Amino acid sequence: MNVKERIIESALDNFSKRGFSGTTMVKIARDASTSESGVRRFFSQKEDILAEIFLDSWKEINSIISQKSIDTSNPHENLLKFIETIFDFFIRDTRKTKILLRESLPNSEIKEKVKNEFHKFINKFNKIFETGVHKGVFDKNINLEIFRLALYGAIEQILYAFYIKHNKKYKKEDVLRVLNILADTILIKGT
Repeated sequence: MNVKERIIESALDNFSKRGFSGTTMVKIARDASTSESGVRRFFSQKEDILAEIFLDSWKEINSIISQKSIDTSNPHENLLKFIETIFDFFIRDTRKTKILLRESLPNSEIKEKVKNEFHKFINKFNKIFETGVHKGVFDKNINLEIFRLALYGAIEQILYAFYIKHNKKYKKEDVLRVLNILADTILIKGT
């Protein structure tokens, strides 16, 4: 692992355990086996490391969704795959999940890149929904934005219970069953 990768790993560990504000550049450097100036060669401030984590996370989510080859032949199946893919990503890397749930992205030059990656993600979701409406599978009277917010809100709250409160552990199949029921609400009756 090179120095930059060690810095990111150290930041992931520290931000997920101590939070962004509870982590110093010195601590990140020490845990990455480098100096503070070694960290600053790659990241001028702690906010830049956090922004890099956000950017890498959204790029990874988009890459995984692309690898799943979500096509347009069966919009309902694609929506279910999309939901499972998102959930799988977040349960696989608890450090990133904790950071993405707890921290907000600082104002930085990378923020626009993160927005672009997030919009790619939203566009993939929108394409599945629009194809489903076009094929007569999804109800065209459902407000896409409200449905998306409800779905993402449900996922976020389940993950929050998993990783932040530490008091809830749900079986993946139970979570997906509930999320699938939510996804089924946009189906036209009889499809």
